[in-house]
Amino acid sequence: MKGIILTSRSLTFAQKMKSILNSAGIIANIVRPDIEITQNSCAYAVLIQESFLPEAIEHLSKKGIFPVRAFLIAEERYEEIRI
Repeated sequence: MKGIILTSRSLTFAQKMKSILNSAGIIANIVRPDIEITQNSCAYAVLIQESFLPEAIEHLSKKGIFPVRAFLIAEERYEEIRI
């Protein structure tokens, strides 16, 4: 898996993020991030292509939805990024 994951505290918020992003033409899929990076067993996230990150954050913030954290995924490694 490669791309960016935007974490949320619940499935409901991940579904809202996915809906907002898909409406903006950004392909987003709901995933379960590793518990080691979220420290929350209820966490869900959306996976997007790295190139869509600025646009995704813009659309989400316009709707008042803010990811908890963001991670770049490459070669089975997670690197937290600032959003």
